[in-house]
Amino acid sequence: MDDLSHYSKEVAKGSLWSMAGSVVFYTSSFFYVILIAHALSQNDIGLFFLALSIVSLGATFDNFGLGTALSRYVPYFEGKDEKGKIKPLLKLSYLVVTLSSIVLLVIFWFLADFIASIYSNPALAGTIQTLSIFFLFSNIFNINISYLRGRTNIRAMQYSANLQNLSKLILTAFLFYFYEASLLTLIAGFLSSYVVSIILSSFFVIKDTFTLPKNETHFSVSNFISEIVPFGLMLSLIHSVGTIFSSANRMLLGYMVDPIESTQVIAIYAVAFTLANVLMALPKSIGDIFLPLISRLYGKKELGKICSITTTAQRWSLFLTIPFGIIMILFSGDILSLMYGESYRSGELVMSILTLGILLSVVSYVFSLSLAAMKLVKIQLLIAVVSGAINLTSSAILIMMFGMVGSAIGSFIGFIISILLLSYYAKKYFNFKFSSKVLKLAVSGVLVMVIMLLIRPYLLSFFGIFPETEAMGVGLYISKIILMGYMAVLASISMFFFLIFALILKCVSQEDVSLLGQAMMKARVPKPLIKFTKDLASYGVGAD
Repeated sequence: MDDLSHYSKEVAKGSLWSMAGSVVFYTSSFFYVILIAHALSQNDIGLFFLALSIVSLGATFDNFGLGTALSRYVPYFEGKDEKGKIKPLLKLSYLVVTLSSIVLLVIFWFLADFIASIYSNPALAGTIQTLSIFFLFSNIFNINISYLRGRTNIRAMQYSANLQNLSKLILTAFLFYFYEASLLTLIAGFLSSYVVSIILSSFFVIKDTFTLPKNETHFSVSNFISEIVPFGLMLSLIHSVGTIFSSANRMLLGYMVDPIESTQVIAIYAVAFTLANVLMALPKSIGDIFLPLISRLYGKKELGKICSITTTAQRWSLFLTIPFGIIMILFSGDILSLMYGESYRSGELVMSILTLGILLSVVSYVFSLSLAAMKLVKIQLLIAVVSGAINLTSSAILIMMFGMVGSAIGSFIGFIISILLLSYYAKKYFNFKFSSKVLKLAVSGVLVMVIMLLIRPYLLSFFGIFPETEAMGVGLYISKIILMGYMAVLASISMFFFLIFALILKCVSQEDVSLLGQAMMKARVPKPLIKFTKDLASYGVGAD
């Protein structure tokens, strides 16, 4: 096998662990939102998400982007055979984010009343103050996760991330049961989950650092300040705009909508956005291993392989995402209603618009990772600022006309601008050209969308058999599990048609067939079935 196949296999192996973790992560997220949607009022949920959006926006500035910097520089030092610099970098990162978190915690504590007055919501002040400890918890956890990601220890990273999400669900349910479902117990469960996950992720980090050279290479504070911090600060600015994409629209809604209705509107929008964002789980699974791999290649100066690996990652991301995105767009209202209650159905169009925007952005997601790995962060910042400004400007105008739907349209416009700019700079800086297979996958998706739209009335008739249980209890979760099973059936139907068109249009490469066979062998699939599957997939192999 050549080097490219070696790197592709590494992407595939890491992606499998990441996807398995994502399935667990987003399943627990589903049940978490179900729990709070049925246990709390929309006012409490809206207040929580509004305060969390404000705090999260601040959290993007106080870590100096050191999390993503670690994900890039740890494998970069490995590629340059300078592993002795990794441990000093990690120590300095912990020190910086701890100090900056404490400073920002104090600032937000004293600014809470002022922020609450802007939204004409006195209850917001106490919520912000209680959530301000999130600065410290999230930054330490982020450093741990980013280090594990940089070391391509995707298994440990997924264990840690999933423990945080699962413990959030379990601890919140525990507090709701033994005390009462309230805004305070919701916040307590949320913050406690980070304490649990920090303990586990720290164990993995400490264990991994023992494999590093005992003799640390000189890595002075001046090196940290002159190289890592500027890179991290740039990433912090980029990610702050990214956070604005997800949180500023809620803040605009809270500010521009009637205060009496604002928290309810924010609750519906937040739930619709949370569901739509599930779609990014699959491409992010590939991205978890893709960024450190590209950084390592860049450290080795093997620039010629970056474009090829980017093409492979892009194709796999689309192949995994399109069938699920189609189902989420066509059945958004029914999913919201049956999952969280009829009062959330009004977020149907919001969820469909956001899902479509996220589905399209999968095309350019790997471009942003490649630019980060190559230290082209100024380009990323330019793209983030331009698309973010257009997003916020259009959202502010459209909210006045269409409410939360206008906010979703504004986000969609931002997605499109970002896609166009990332595609342009990918071609400019590493001569990326869209593969014909990618275009054929898009055509396959359109054809599947048409078919699913035609049979949608028949598929919708089955939704009537699911009970719309509103009361808390075992019956509520059983009904949701059954619904999730039916959604899996719908996704399987979509995937079936998508595979047929992908084979007919020859969207598959020989490398894909080889990796599929290896994955089936590791899963102990019978050899006759492996041979049949590989032979069938080989009919879809086409040239770029």
